[in-house]
Amino acid sequence: MGNSQTCVDCNKNVPRKVKWLHNIGGNMGRRLCKWVNKETWIKLGSNKYLCSPCLAKRQNQERQKQQEEERGKHKQKGQETRIDRNQEKRKREIEKTEQFLLYEKRLSNWELKEKRTINEVTHLYVKEKSFMRRVYDYLPSLPLQNDSNPKKEPTVPFYVVVQKDDSSVLKEMINAGGISESEAGTIIKILRKVQKKIETYENRNMFHPMRQSTHFRLFRRLYFKTLISFASDEEFVQCIFEISLAVKLTKKYWPRNTQIISFCLLVKAKQNGILLEINTGEGKTCIIAMFSAFLALSQIPVDIVSSSPILAQRDYIEWKAFFKLLEVSVSSNLIPKKTDERLKCYSKKVIYGTVGSFASDLLRQTFLMENVRGERMCEAVIVDEVDCMLLDQGVNYTYLSHAVPGMHHIEPILFMIWKHIIKHEKIVSENSENFFLGVLDSFQVVLSLYINLSEHCKETIIPTEMQLLYLLEKNDRLPAGFINDLLEGNHTEFKRLFTKEKLLECLEFFETIFPISFRPFIIKNDNIIEAVQEWGSLSNTPNGKKIHLLVVKEGLLCVLHPYEDEKEVHYFIKNEIKNVITFDGCKPNKQYIPGYLEGFVENRLISWIENAFTANHMVNGREYLVKDNDVLPVDFESTGVVQLDTKWGDCLHQFLEIKHGKKLSHITLETNFMSNQEYFSRYMGKIFGVSGTLGTAREKSFIERQFNLRCQKIPTHRTNVFEELPGIICDTKSKWIINIQDIVRDQVTKMSNDNQRAVLVICEDINTAEELKNNLTETVSASVALYIRNDENNEKIHSRLNAGDVIVATNIAGRGTDIDIDESIEKAGGLFVLVTFLPQNTRIENQIFGRSARKGQPGSAQIVLNRHSLPKYFSLYGFTDIVSLKHIRDAMEEQRIKDIEKHDFAEVQLKEKLFAYYCSFLLEIKQQLHFNGIDEKIMLDSLHEYWGMWLKMNYKRGTHLSRPEDLQSLLYDNLNTAKSKIFGKNSPCSNISHIIKFANDQLFDKEYVLSEKLFTRAIQEDKQWGAIAYYNRAYCSLLKRDKGYIKKAIDDLLKSQKCFKLFKEEAILCLTLSSKREDEKNNEHEANGTASQFSSRCQIINHFEENIKVSIRQLREFQKQNREATAEGSSIFSISLGNDNTSKKIETEIYLFWEMGLTELIFVKERKPFCWKGMLVTALEYYKSPSELSF
Repeated sequence: MGNSQTCVDCNKNVPRKVKWLHNIGGNMGRRLCKWVNKETWIKLGSNKYLCSPCLAKRQNQERQKQQEEERGKHKQKGQETRIDRNQEKRKREIEKTEQFLLYEKRLSNWELKEKRTINEVTHLYVKEKSFMRRVYDYLPSLPLQNDSNPKKEPTVPFYVVVQKDDSSVLKEMINAGGISESEAGTIIKILRKVQKKIETYENRNMFHPMRQSTHFRLFRRLYFKTLISFASDEEFVQCIFEISLAVKLTKKYWPRNTQIISFCLLVKAKQNGILLEINTGEGKTCIIAMFSAFLALSQIPVDIVSSSPILAQRDYIEWKAFFKLLEVSVSSNLIPKKTDERLKCYSKKVIYGTVGSFASDLLRQTFLMENVRGERMCEAVIVDEVDCMLLDQGVNYTYLSHAVPGMHHIEPILFMIWKHIIKHEKIVSENSENFFLGVLDSFQVVLSLYINLSEHCKETIIPTEMQLLYLLEKNDRLPAGFINDLLEGNHTEFKRLFTKEKLLECLEFFETIFPISFRPFIIKNDNIIEAVQEWGSLSNTPNGKKIHLLVVKEGLLCVLHPYEDEKEVHYFIKNEIKNVITFDGCKPNKQYIPGYLEGFVENRLISWIENAFTANHMVNGREYLVKDNDVLPVDFESTGVVQLDTKWGDCLHQFLEIKHGKKLSHITLETNFMSNQEYFSRYMGKIFGVSGTLGTAREKSFIERQFNLRCQKIPTHRTNVFEELPGIICDTKSKWIINIQDIVRDQVTKMSNDNQRAVLVICEDINTAEELKNNLTETVSASVALYIRNDENNEKIHSRLNAGDVIVATNIAGRGTDIDIDESIEKAGGLFVLVTFLPQNTRIENQIFGRSARKGQPGSAQIVLNRHSLPKYFSLYGFTDIVSLKHIRDAMEEQRIKDIEKHDFAEVQLKEKLFAYYCSFLLEIKQQLHFNGIDEKIMLDSLHEYWGMWLKMNYKRGTHLSRPEDLQSLLYDNLNTAKSKIFGKNSPCSNISHIIKFANDQLFDKEYVLSEKLFTRAIQEDKQWGAIAYYNRAYCSLLKRDKGYIKKAIDDLLKSQKCFKLFKEEAILCLTLSSKREDEKNNEHEANGTASQFSSRCQIINHFEENIKVSIRQLREFQKQNREATAEGSSIFSISLGNDNTSKKIETEIYLFWEMGLTELIFVKERKPFCWKGMLVTALEYYKSPSELSF
């Protein structure tokens, strides 16, 4: 090859010495060669060559050309996509416009039909409507594609969200008379400045993801330190923006205009307080968090009160990050249980809780004098669902339970009462005559109570219970030899012969020979009895004594006691109870109750009987819930919350425990309390309340008068799209269930999936909810979940609902629950709420309806009632439909509010005055006596017991309002008498347990003489119940070791052993009565925790008795052998009986004896004499010289 060969691009000569390579790597037949300098050449064809630099240049050009082609294709594709997206968007807008206009037309027709008028709409709504109509008119000129298929008429009403502007919202408030035009002008200026700042912030930071994160710190944190009072609107605007930005960074949304307006109104009223009515779903929790952060940053501690612990804990968790971002400390007082934990909680600036948790901590601080709140004062309170706190629960109290030693002596009375109310069940005749059941026994035993047979059976020696049968046999009313067969044990013939007809024949015969008249009844069904027809014509003595009898089969009769007033039943049972108890121990075969309880039992017996009947009629799963070994109250009428830390008072809770065979909780006294009215009054008017339903004009006026607060209605930020369908009243339960099934099925199983909705079924109580849930699961092909208890996991209610989902719940889902729904449900018409009962008032009804149509979404609701499940008082009024029924309910609610204002609040104020006087007396006593440590606690406990009993015995609702000063004067005199007893180290209520505790304190301080005197005083107060005093005095004698101490100890132990038999008899009686308990209504085979409890108590008493026997035996041996004795004490909680599970049960019963002063068990041992000889040897060894010491 020569030099004529060159590169076709750069004309560079090809080197001479080159080795060509053929067909390299499938390079399209090109041949390559390599020269010694590693330069590469490519042979393109005949006399055509290309060098490597030119090759690289060609490759770059080709690559750039390909990239330009790809960019052009991508740009063209993006333009086509944007065109398609714009066309689809325009198409959707047109569809929405068509559907909106169709819905508006239907709504107008419905309003004309139902209301005969068309409601006025806001200016903005008219403006938006006219805008939509202009768009509709412009439809033909819009370029649409794929529009050949005509649109079908929508099967469900479609809605268009109309966002209100700031002026419209404020104009609504001005028209409602809430604010003036000048105030509205100031707010609108502030609002627009805030919106401008928000817009500026968004424009600057939309491309900075870090600045949209909660990790991005607000730069102007220190700015708040100057905002205690604002110098200008600019500072206030900056404040609102900073707090709104914290909401944006933590919750991913900016506060709406209505929320900022509400915030401004709250700030404006920060000195006087205000109540805001904000519709459900409008973001009340956000407003509360914003305002509480503002107050906290202004160095004002804030208490946030929710209507239930569920909502309080939820809001605390959800808004914790918001407060953290603003460097505001926050906590919840529902979590801590110990004093130091509570103290740490109240050091925070913002605290979430309930009125019960705040009031109970105030009582701990002021009454129990525990430092749980530190120096925190009641400066500002924000109340969520304020209507529930001030109206539904306005006269409720918060108590701290106070255990009183010796109250277990009342337990036998409770079991006797329960036995009698079961025995004397109430029953009604078909003519509405009221009876309660008396003695149920064989007819000869029952009739012998009313018939004297002494003259008719003089010649016989047969038993008394057989004399009536003898009389019948003698008069050929029974076959000959019948009595002999019966005496030989042939009872089958008796049951066979004495049918109902035979019993009536016998009664007819007895009327002819005795001056007595019977009125027999027979059982018609379970709850109704009917009189025997034409019975009066059979009696020859119509003017004689008339006895009402229920004729039962197999020879049984039951006495019926007619009554007109239920108090007659109560007094009848009271007299029966008093006939079997004694307070002096002198009457045999009667239950002995300590004498110091006589006045208290006499005063409270009727109330206990009433509560026993109440407990018997209360239903598990409605008013209360049985869980494991506990009975838990349920606030089913208002919030539906299971109240885990609440117990009913005045023995109602104990009767429910007896009813279900659960372990009896300790009987406590009401020694401290705080009403909701008193709690809120502590904030001196700085009450800031929000609620979705403040009620009617009368209810608002009532709140304004009682708490001196102004009410303000806040409009919704969007037009409300909610429809209440006509209600249904069913005549039977079966029809009621069928209607519910049909409605739910219709909503969740539409032919088209686009029309499927989710349904929330609200039931009155837990039992109804469980029944409907099971029924709907079987009959409706849908996912059915249950939400009835706040003490269980409820994931379904907190997760997003899909089309076709059904939730069956109680009122627990009716207040404060935010239910998230899928977009498909929103398009189908929103969440459907089905209410299966009549809510207590309009406010609770609106709260339930408020679970639907939230945040501008559509929604609807309907009420379906069972006529027979309505309260009985509704039957006194005539109603034909839901509307008239609601009118009756609202009128009754209005009367209830009047009664609260006229009577209940006055009662609350009187009771609070009495408690305030007692607290001041308590402080005075502490300053005068200067007790310390255990002495002070014993003194306070005895005084609290006296005050608690005094309050129960003397304060009766509705009896002292005319002359409240008489009750206050009586308390003053009685407390002065109690003070004189306290100075003498005596219990003011004669309960020897407190004297024993005083003596124990001296015993442990080795003040044996004073201790012995106090034990002796306790024994003199009550010798028969002085078992523990005798026992502890024997221990004191063994430690004191004066002359004849062993004999004294033996005598005291013998007397203690005798007295312990009373405790054992008491426990055995309760054990016997609890073992016979049968739950006939539920037919549940549940473990009898009550019997187990008293069995454990008997075991403990047996252990004490055995300890006394061993101690007496040892002391007698020492006495016989002239040896010295002493004793060591061991805590009674060291008693171990049975396995670990049994020991835990017994430990709770041991606490009962510990409270009465039995703190230690005596273990007698020999006292070794002092070894003087040994001491002498030791002394001699000690004084040896060092030289004599040997190692």
